[in-house]
Amino acid sequence: MEKFKSKTIFSLGVIVLITILLVPWAQPASTAAEIELKFGALNPEASFMGKVAKSWMAKVEKETNGRVHFTPYWGGTLITPTDAPIEIEKGVVDLANFSSDYPKVGFDLVKNTGTFYFGVPSPEAQARIFLELRKKFPQLDAEYSQYGKILANDNTLATQLLQTRKPVRSIQDFKGLKIKSIPAYIPLLRDLGAEAVMMSMFDVYLAIQKGTIDGVLGPWDTFVPLKFYEVVKSITLINLTYAPQSGLLMGWKRWNSLPPDIQKVLENNMKFFSDENLRFIAEARDEALAVAKKVGTEIIELSKDDMKKIEDAVLKESLKKASELDAKGLPGTAMLNETRRLIKEYK
Repeated sequence: MEKFKSKTIFSLGVIVLITILLVPWAQPASTAAEIELKFGALNPEASFMGKVAKSWMAKVEKETNGRVHFTPYWGGTLITPTDAPIEIEKGVVDLANFSSDYPKVGFDLVKNTGTFYFGVPSPEAQARIFLELRKKFPQLDAEYSQYGKILANDNTLATQLLQTRKPVRSIQDFKGLKIKSIPAYIPLLRDLGAEAVMMSMFDVYLAIQKGTIDGVLGPWDTFVPLKFYEVVKSITLINLTYAPQSGLLMGWKRWNSLPPDIQKVLENNMKFFSDENLRFIAEARDEALAVAKKVGTEIIELSKDDMKKIEDAVLKESLKKASELDAKGLPGTAMLNETRRLIKEYK
């Protein structure tokens, strides 16, 4: 009898053990609820925007106790500059950081108000001004929300600098140059006698090296990660600023599929993304200056008279863009006036 009891107890123990190992509810909750999110980025991992995204992703993963895990795809691996918002909406990636300048359709306000920020005193002031404009002009957010959920307060873009093969010491030196530019500053370069060239930032190094172009209008964070210091001999501090963007977006279908507590973590980290953006902009500038000094890149400041002429040309283009937006029923002139008012206030 005792022998029978022992066998019975042993058999029951084996059954319980097998049940614990095999039944799904016995697994840790964090493993069962893991959410894999594909993160798309146009920037390379080594860029300052790549560093911002990695810092943000790490914080979200930590605050969700590992329930969320991001798989990043850098350098336009899964998304393209011209179709990024549509690709996000369709689920090619779950979320992405992209530039609103390049999509073929939409984003009229973002694309055409970039030059309104010239003369802003700092990236920090630029970010605050953008948030105030978003509150006053909901049309800005509407350009993004048709594709997905905004996950960052802003994506402040670094100051644009002129990086060239030969020194540009005055606006007279612009004449005849071929410069890679973002769309917003094509008219300015034309007014200064230069030819604006559109190409991927990843093709700029070879183009400068071969002499196909003379330089690039780009931020500090391009100088080291893209190795422009190897082909650029001088940097002219024209300090052209540009509108921040809300380019961190998650498609609505994916957003609506997330549990409420995960959505809350993402919403709570919107400001963190913006703060990290500003931190890495400063780090990229300091790193670029250090490398420029080491390799002997000349840093040039234009005269006050030349800077005034550039600012006048930017204002002329901004007024034109504002008028075109007005004609479309968008608040172009109102945004320009408010942006200029806020810049004076922050100075």
